[in-house]
Amino acid sequence: MSRYIPSSATVLAAIQTAAEAIEVAVEAALATTPTVYNVTMTNLDIEYSQALPANTKILEFRCQDTGFATRFAFETGKVATPTAPYRTLGAGESKTLDNLNLTTKTLYFACSTAGKVMEIECWT
Repeated sequence: MSRYIPSSATVLAAIQTAAEAIEVAVEAALATTPTVYNVTMTNLDIEYSQALPANTKILEFRCQDTGFATRFAFETGKVATPTAPYRTLGAGESKTLDNLNLTTKTLYFACSTAGKVMEIECWT
């Protein structure tokens, strides 16, 4: 029984084809379109929300006034009167989430000081 052993040229061609396919997939997965939201949290300890664009790949958010902490969650009813599960974003901190592929997600947030602005940057 004979065994087929491909030539080095055939192997190199197969590797190049695979590498090109990977490059195309990576380029398709890269985030290229930014969307920025500025949501004023007019009242203290009230839940505010922002629907995120479909296919969000990168999400970053923070309180515009860096001296104030905020609470955030991906589920309604958790941030106005803090109820687990929620997270706290400390004064001056920003939160970045990448390698995402979100569909129909909403970010919920609140602040214990009225009039602060949540800055949200989404990349699709």
